[in-house]
Parts: sequence; structure tokens; C-alpha cells
Amino acid sequence: MAANLELLFTGMHADKKMGGIAVFPNPFTESTEISFFLPEKTTVAMHLFDVTGVEVKHVVESEFTAGHHQVTLNRSDLESGYYLLRATIGNGDQIREEIRKIIIH
Repeated sequence: MAANLELLFTGMHADKKMGGIAVFPNPFTESTEISFFLPEKTTVAMHLFDVTGVEVKHVVESEFTAGHHQVTLNRSDLESGYYLLRATIGNGDQIREEIRKIIIH
């Protein structure tokens, strides 16, 4: 896995020089899409935390192929408020973490 595990924005405002995940719509009421691009096959884990740092939802933890991906986050039993989405991408010594603020109405 010598390739760079940089995530790239997907959608209209994609910029290959910017790493990251895109969450749209945000804020949301029922569900939102988490979009990302992987240059190679790797493991992705996403967890949702409340503002006190308590994990409230396990979103996904799986191996993904190279390419564009979307994961749906459903509100289900979550209260309205502010949350933090932590995405951990990579295997072994090539791991990248990103945090995104998510607002549920």
C-alpha cells in the first residue's frame, strides 16, 4: 500500500488537491449522504459522537474498493443537535482521521 490514501471530495465542488469527506445535506432532518473517494482498496470506519464525546452511532466499518463511495447516515433514534463524525481511513501505518461537524434538526 504505497499509494497515498488521500480522500477526495465528490460532487460539484470536487477538488483533487483537498482531502476530505463530504456530508450533504448538512444540516439534515431524516438522512444525509457521506461521500468519499479512495484511490485504492482500504478500510473505512465512521463513528458519530455527541458533543460530550460519547459515541452514539456506529456508522460503518468495512473494507471499500477503490473509487467513489456514499454511505447513508439515517437519523433513526438520534436527538436534534450537534454531532461529530469521525472517519478513520487506511490500514497499518497509513491511517488518516477526519472529523466533520453534523447538525440534525
